Formats: sequence, structure tokens, C-alpha cells
Amino acid sequence: MPATVVGDPQCLGLLSKLLAPFSSRAFADPCAAFRQLSDGRYAVETATLCTSGTCEAVADFCEWLLVTQAAIHCGDHLQLHGGAVQRAEQLILLPGLSGSGKTTLTLGMMASGFLPLTDDLILLDPRQSTVRPFERCFHVDASTLTIASELGLNKQLILPEALAQGFCRPRHWGVSGVPTCIVLPRYCPGAKLELNRLRPAQAWIALANLCMVTGKSSVHFSALSRLVEQTPTYQITYDHLSQAVETIIQLTQ
Repeated sequence: MPATVVGDPQCLGLLSKLLAPFSSRAFADPCAAFRQLSDGRYAVETATLCTSGTCEAVADFCEWLLVTQAAIHCGDHLQLHGGAVQRAEQLILLPGLSGSGKTTLTLGMMASGFLPLTDDLILLDPRQSTVRPFERCFHVDASTLTIASELGLNKQLILPEALAQGFCRPRHWGVSGVPTCIVLPRYCPGAKLELNRLRPAQAWIALANLCMVTGKSSVHFSALSRLVEQTPTYQITYDHLSQAVETIIQLTQ
């Protein structure tokens, strides 16, 4: 469903950079409007929501709002919170909660030659069991950016300087495909590396708890059942990124 945002050019320019892969020429009535307040702050308003702050803060809010609404209207797809990467015929899902290390692990896999499909929202077609790319910016903090730099990924990423603080975006993405492996990451400082194969029932429960939107719950849960029956699923607990990446790559060989 197309959406249009109107208002302050500075905020719109920033928002356009963040949502560049999703830009469209399709016409739509405005769903949100930016404006500058008398005290120099900015505000963004919708029919039901309003927030104010710096230009960066309200653009960040509007990016979240538009992506969230798009996900709600993309109800045909099973949606899981997590990342996904692809290399050749291998397509690996990395589902997990915030803080589980999925973005860092996605970057680590990129440094080993994989292309990202997403680091945030896995979109799976329940009819064909294929995952499609979701080219949203990665949300990153300073420590994650340091890791990306240490991995030698700066040339593969559009960095915050060209987007906005807290965002980066891969320059190249994977293509739609059928998952060949699922790895649920759990970053735990000081923990020993541990990899466990999950039974289908265990995998179903873990993934069901990561479903983002279930407008067609019966269809989506059936698709989830097929996914875990057909795709080996593991849980990895790790402290060192390099060990986790090496272990996951070994699963694909």
C-alpha cells in the first residue's frame, strides 16, 4: 500500500535516504506530515500519533512507523523477527529477539561472503516457502559499527554519515530463495560455544514466539510447520563472533 509523507524538506530528505529502497512513484494521500515548531524542534503527525524532537529523531520515528504499517499490510507473508543471509544455494535464517546478536551475526556472515536479505524482518511466502529480501536499513550502535569496521565491511555498507546516526544499509542484497538452515542465535558474554539441533516441535515453538504479524494465523502456522519439518534448525549460544560464524558455515558444508 503506497504512503506519502509531506512537510518540512529537511526531515523529508533524511527520511528519503532511510527509505530509498522502498521509494515509489505511486500516488497516495498523505499519511503523515512533518512541521517545524516555534522552538526549533520538529514534529511529525499522523491521524492518531504525534511526536516531536530533533529532525533525526522524528525521521527515525517516521521510518519505524512506515515500516511497521507496511508490515501490517503485508499480511500474506509469515513474518519473523530476525535476519537472513545467502551465499550460492545456501539461505540461512537467523531469527531472534532484540539483543540476541542477530545483526552482529548477519554482519559476521557478510564478512564471510554471504549477502544479507534482512537483519530485522524475515518475510516468508507461505505458498512457496521462499524468503524475500527486505532492504530496510540496519539499526546499529557505535559498538556494532566498530565491529563492522573491524570485519572490513565499510565498503559494503552505506554508513551513518550518508544516512543518519544509528543507521547503515548494505549496498548489495541476496535474492529470494528457500531456506536451507535455521540458526537461532543467543549472544551470551563469557559463555562457551554451544550448538544444539532442535526437534521440529521445539523449533516451531521458538519461531512461533518470534512471529511479528499473524493476520492469517492458520495459514502462517501451517507454513511454520512445513518450514521446521523441511529445514534443519539449531540454537547457537556464543561469545565470540568468529567462532559462531565458523560454526554456522560448517553447517552448510
